[in-house]
Amino acid sequence: MEDKKLSKYYGEIAEKLDEMITVEWDNIILYAEETGDVSSASFYYKEKNGKEYYYSNSMPRKYNVSQEIYKQLWRELISINKRLWLEFKDNEQDKWYSFTFYLDSNWKFKIKYEYKRNSQIGQLE
Repeated sequence: MEDKKLSKYYGEIAEKLDEMITVEWDNIILYAEETGDVSSASFYYKEKNGKEYYYSNSMPRKYNVSQEIYKQLWRELISINKRLWLEFKDNEQDKWYSFTFYLDSNWKFKIKYEYKRNSQIGQLE
């Protein structure tokens, strides 16, 4: 599979996360799962010069963002993740079960794929 294609998806994920967070941030950690039938994603972020991470679902309340707008952006993020998973499947690559995406404020990222479900941890861990 071409690195150029993967880079496109990684860029889309980074841009969507940035769009979802309405304040300046230093770091984001996204955890996503995909099975082909079920998709999920959640992330934590640290505000610019902040010391603690905040859970993504707290944003509508914390920043007075419309719940509907937040849900739409979340669905768009899930869609990008699903297309990334399908890219692996369509190119006969090992299909990952989950990935963790680390993004810093300089737009540098790391991604770690897991190919087996780890029943010892849950999505929020």
